[in-house]
Amino acid sequence: MNPISTSSLFHFTKKYDVLKLILANGLRYTYSCEVFPIEIVKNHFAETSSTAPKKIYPNIAIPLISFCDTPLTRVAKHSNIYGKYFIGIEKDYINAMGSAYLNPLLYANADYLKNAVSELSALPCHLTKVLNSYVLKNHKEFELFVEENAKNPNSERLLDLLPDDFRELLRCKFVFIKRMNQILALYKPITGTFRGIKNYFFIDEREWRSFIPENKAEWKWGISKAEFSRNYLKWTNELIEDKQRYYTIIPQFLYCISHIAVKKEDERKDIIQYIRESPRLFGWDIYNQKDRTLFRDILISKVTTFERIETDY
Repeated sequence: MNPISTSSLFHFTKKYDVLKLILANGLRYTYSCEVFPIEIVKNHFAETSSTAPKKIYPNIAIPLISFCDTPLTRVAKHSNIYGKYFIGIEKDYINAMGSAYLNPLLYANADYLKNAVSELSALPCHLTKVLNSYVLKNHKEFELFVEENAKNPNSERLLDLLPDDFRELLRCKFVFIKRMNQILALYKPITGTFRGIKNYFFIDEREWRSFIPENKAEWKWGISKAEFSRNYLKWTNELIEDKQRYYTIIPQFLYCISHIAVKKEDERKDIIQYIRESPRLFGWDIYNQKDRTLFRDILISKVTTFERIETDY
């Protein structure tokens, strides 16, 4: 019986040159434009001090890397959309050594669950109102805080000068926002419209994500699809200037790469030659010649072609 999931996570791309860049530098985080209930985006602007655009769209651009654990016997539909070049990484390794923010998506179907996410996103606004009310009713308790903030707004003592109840409620608010955004990064409806296809079953993609939380990289809230398309390269290039925006694998663990797939048989020799000549492997420079040969041979042993997969599976 064929399994419904795999022991590896696969990252697909449409471009051969991108596969080469992955082999040299590692997987890079890029922005993905995700659709959410409009209430979630509106609640974000209502709670934060950021200026809302004239028109708010139900989209958030989130920096992430997408994987799937669809078996290769069932991957034809997925590859038609996302490309026939891919890297496979053993799931045990990527779970143990990979991003702390790696998880399969949370697919939502029932209305109560969709509504729950929207309603929970409004909670920070309510907490802000409670905090403001507390300040108005107990303003004398904040005199030391105001005085210190005027002298030294970056003082480490500031939080200690807040009333205990207020400080705890403030902490709860920020923890909730952090956790809520982590849920949003993994949230997706089971079905929806995708690239002009109505009632597209997102759940069939069996998607996993590694994402960058909002406190480490800016998310783009309320943008239109047109704005995303115009700025995609700019935003992504701003991300990849930081080396931490790549998912790399140290050479000693390159054996955990399970597949390197090119589209055609006549590309196989070329990708092997590229691996043999590359000074970097998955984001790491390898200076020792003996080690370099060993690690290159490990990667070469993982090379296959999509044509062969379609024939053999």
